[in-house]
Amino acid sequence: MTSFFEYKHGSYRVLQVPILDDNYVYIICYEDQAIVVDPGRIDAVNKILQSEGLKASAIINTHHHWDHTDGNIEFVQQWNCPIYGFSQDAQRIPGITHKVQEADILSLGPLKAKV
Repeated sequence: MTSFFEYKHGSYRVLQVPILDDNYVYIICYEDQAIVVDPGRIDAVNKILQSEGLKASAIINTHHHWDHTDGNIEFVQQWNCPIYGFSQDAQRIPGITHKVQEADILSLGPLKAKV
């Protein structure tokens, strides 16, 4: 089993999954849905999604670095979910489907987040 840290906030859970040598993927969970933040690697994330009974509903990339985006394409092929990322980094974010800018409001299920 892949290890992770869990935080609860209202009706959400946030799972912090260590990847590579010094990075984390964050999984924001509500009901049976998961928003995956910065999936640099998907193997550990997929194990957690499966063990927790979650379905990936979106990917958010905080920036374009490979250790935050390398899992994008494989993740979308498996989960068929949208990828959100900064519009000015769109050419450097693999598979981006939704370009966002500062102050945009994302509505992902019941979650609302300001960019």
